[in-house]
Parts: sequence; structure tokens; C-alpha cells
Amino acid sequence: MNRESVLHGMRAAVLAAMSGYLAARGDRLPLPAWTRPAAVACAVAALWPVAAILAKRARRRDPPLDDLPSRDGHAFVGRGYAWTPACAREIRDAATDGRTFASPGSRELFVPDAELDKHMLILGTTGSGKSRLLEILAMQAIRRGDATAVIDPKGDERLLARVAEECARAGRTLDLVALPYPSASTPYNPLARHVEVREVADRIAALLPAGGDAEPFRNFAWEVAHATAAGLALAGEPLTLASMRRFAIDEPWELVKRATKAVDASALRGRDVKKAAELAARSSPELAGLVALASRPVEHTQKMMSALVPLLSKLTSGSNRALLSPERGGFDWERLDVAYFFLGSLLGADSASAVARMALLDFQSYVGRRYAYGGAARPVSLLVDELADVVCAPFVSLLNKSRGAGVRIAMAAQTLADLEAALGTEARARQVVGNVNTVAQFRAQSTADADAFSELAGRRLLPSASEGEAYEPSLFTSGFESVEDFRAIFSRQRAWRDEAFVPPWAVMDLAPLEFFARWGARTVRGAAPLLPSPGPGFVEELKRHAQVGARVVGAAGAGDRRVVGDVARTGSRA
Repeated sequence: MNRESVLHGMRAAVLAAMSGYLAARGDRLPLPAWTRPAAVACAVAALWPVAAILAKRARRRDPPLDDLPSRDGHAFVGRGYAWTPACAREIRDAATDGRTFASPGSRELFVPDAELDKHMLILGTTGSGKSRLLEILAMQAIRRGDATAVIDPKGDERLLARVAEECARAGRTLDLVALPYPSASTPYNPLARHVEVREVADRIAALLPAGGDAEPFRNFAWEVAHATAAGLALAGEPLTLASMRRFAIDEPWELVKRATKAVDASALRGRDVKKAAELAARSSPELAGLVALASRPVEHTQKMMSALVPLLSKLTSGSNRALLSPERGGFDWERLDVAYFFLGSLLGADSASAVARMALLDFQSYVGRRYAYGGAARPVSLLVDELADVVCAPFVSLLNKSRGAGVRIAMAAQTLADLEAALGTEARARQVVGNVNTVAQFRAQSTADADAFSELAGRRLLPSASEGEAYEPSLFTSGFESVEDFRAIFSRQRAWRDEAFVPPWAVMDLAPLEFFARWGARTVRGAAPLLPSPGPGFVEELKRHAQVGARVVGAAGAGDRRVVGDVARTGSRA
């Protein structure tokens, strides 16, 4: 409860106490005749502070789902006000005087679509409100008809339920890729779509650490993945994570044999595989690369792939094999309506991060095709939670080039340090910030993040007043030999000082759901609404399907959505 509400409550309590006392003691005390009318007046007056509290709460009440504020060409992000030099001066003076900051009246805050097209970065510590703002943005993207994708490495059940609920309300198709619930999930092959096989190698190499001592291992993994993918394409074999693991790690000479047969079957007559492949490789650079890979010393190959092998094993074993290596069907970005990647990083951080990164790079390839060759006219909204688990160096290219393909990206992270750790350098982390036009900063736990937003908001010349006083004997003006008079000298000076427009400490003092935001050249302070919780039916039904082993597999790529769609409709009725 804020200071104003506390004062209203104290006034009501005092007036009610006075009314009760006068009413109870009026007959026993020698009080005037107007005592009883005064008691009634106090009782009535006590209702005024209570009414003020209720009215203020009514004005601040979060909107119901059907009444979510809307404006053409804009996205609603909460309620708040423009942050002006007057606000900056008031918060500074209030802190100096030890009083509460008196904020101006709030109103609905809308971000223009033109700014969303230039992407949004949401920062803030755990529990500060980042996912709730993503929830609001996802709802509006679905309602306005955007092709919408959510990449959620952690697995936020509320966000998933909200997206499913909105899909059911809008009649949209939901593709759910859920690692924790494979039997109730849409299969997804993150290597299926590509223009060149080097894209496959990029997606595999993105699973490994970059920079420093890790760079040679990453480069070797890229070389292996590229040669294997090229060999699979040459041999006409399905390109999946399972086939990459089999032929890159377990059976490299088997792939050489199949590729040789595809290039020149006659070369295999009367020759061993290696000699036949070397003969056929004269006309095929792809086959030559496979032979060179398979001929490497086994010990050296195993050492250089020591980081990649266990990760590929996790992605191709158990339930992950059917979920992530379908040879046909499954989710395809080209058919995107609404997709949700619910990856459950708390159950398997490596697998969740790997799938999230490959999905993002697969999406980047889709955007590249859309940019180069044209595509559907409607915008694409991509929402990414826990960005540090997803981001990789090529992501910066996606940020600065995807606008031309009609892509809007909103992403959330806890700190800039997380991005720096994921990308390897501070410069790359700042590239992410430099390629977004809207930054929403919830409460920061570290001074570095608070300083970063303060720096982004810039500095202003703010007025500063100083007062002074001095007392001295009126020795030369009193006219008396013994001085009994004094004079006072008061001074007031006003100056303009260069100060932070948003002080770092103000960012660190934000309450949950409150944020500072900057888009274009505008800075605001606001609060994201906490909407009513979505019905639990969708997630409960999803878990039930997973427990009983319900299958969601379609041979032609359409049936794979049926059970998920039924679950979404069930959740909307709950």
C-alpha cells in the first residue's frame, strides 16, 4: 500500500473513532447540543477517505482480457506516464528530502508498430515482470493476426496456457514443440529446411561454446557437420539429427559407401570402399570431403568432438529421437501460424538450449528466404524468453536484417552480463542492445544494468537550487556601543547541472511489474498489468496426454497438430 492510501486510511480511522466516542458519551458528558449532529458528520466524513481508496483502486484495476486496451497500429504495454525533466527533478528532490516521489497521473501506454518492427529488448531480475510483458505482447500478436512464435527455454506454464487460450479464442492453429511432453508434442526436425548445407553446419556448431580455447573444437565440429550433411544430400539420405550422429560419429565409412554408390556405382566393383571412394571423388568434392573426414585418426576425431558427441547423443536418444528427428512431417516454419517451443530447461538445460538455438537459426534461414524470395504478407512476431539460453553470434545479423522481411522480435533477459557470457564478448552483447529500438528495463539487481539503462536514457540539464543563511552582529548599524542586535543574511542560488535523466538507483528501486522504457527518443515509466490467470485446463490436459502416451504424429504434416489443437480447445473451456 502506498503513502497516499495509508494517509486516507488514517483519516478514516480517526474520524470513525471520533464519531463513535461522541455518540457513546454524548449523554454522559457536559457537551453542547450539537454533539450528536457532529458525531453523524464525523461518521459521514469517515466514508470519504474509504471512497477515495476504492476509487483509486478502481482506476488502477488491471483490464480484463476482453477489454485489453487497443489502438490501431500500436501495442499496449501497461499504464504509466512520459518521463520528463520535471519527473527527473522531482525524484531527485524527493530522495534528497526523504519523501515519496509524487508521480503524475498515469494513462495507457502504447508502443507504435513502427517501433516494434525495430524489435524490443526486455531486461530485469527474476520475478520483476518480464514474462508478463511478453504475455501481453503475445496476446496482441495473436489477436492482430501475426504469424507468431514463442521460444521459451525454461518453460513458463502460464505463458503457454495464455498462448493456447488466445489461439482457441481466435481460431488459430497451435504447433507445440514440448521436450518435457514428447508424446503430446508436434515433431520438429531443426535441420530439414535449408538453402545450403553450410546452414546445417552452422546450426550444429551453434550448440558448442565459442571463443578462446573452445574455438578449434567448434571449427572442427563445423567441418564434420558440413561434410556429413553434404554427404547425406549426395546420397539422398534424410537429413536429421539422428542421421548426423550416425554417419558423423558411429558409421562414417557407411556414408562414404552410400555416397560413392550415388556418384559412381561402378567404382565399387572389385574395390574396397576407400579405394572406390577415392576414385569416384575425383568428380565430387563432397565425396572427397567425406573420405578425408573418415580417414582421420579415430583418437584425434574423438578428442576434437568430445563436446559435440554427448550433446548429439542427448538430442537423439530416448523420446528425443522421434520428436527431433522425424524424416517427414512435423513443424515447418513455412507453415507457421502460431508455434510454441516449450523446452523445459530445468529438466535438461543442454537439450533445451540446443533446441532453442537450432530453432532460432532455422527461423533465421526462414527469414532469409522470406527476405530474398518474398513470402506471406502478414508480419511475423517472434518472442524469446531467457534470451541468454538462445542467443548466438548469428542472432545479431537476424536483428539488423529481419525488419525488411516483416519480422518483429521481442526478447527477454535478466542481465546484460548473461548476454556477454553467452556471446563471448561485451562488444557482442552491446550489439544486441544497439540493434533494438525499444528497451524496457524492469528492476535491476546489479549496478551495471542500472547504469546501462541510465546511460541509454541519456543526461539532461536539470535546475538545482541551493539555500544559505548567516547571522552576524549588527555592530555598525545598531548605533549602540554594546551590541544586542543581530542581522540575518539569507541567500538562494539557482543553477543548471548535467544529471542522469533516469538515475541508476531509480532503476534498482522499481517495484515488481514496474519498468522504465525507451523507444525512439521517448522515455516512459510504467507498470505492466497482471492479468487474470489463464485456465489451468490446457496444461493439465497436456500433462495427461503425456502420461497416457498419446501420440501426436502425422504422416503428411497436418495430423500432427490435431491433438494439440484439441488440448488447446479443452484448456479454453477450463
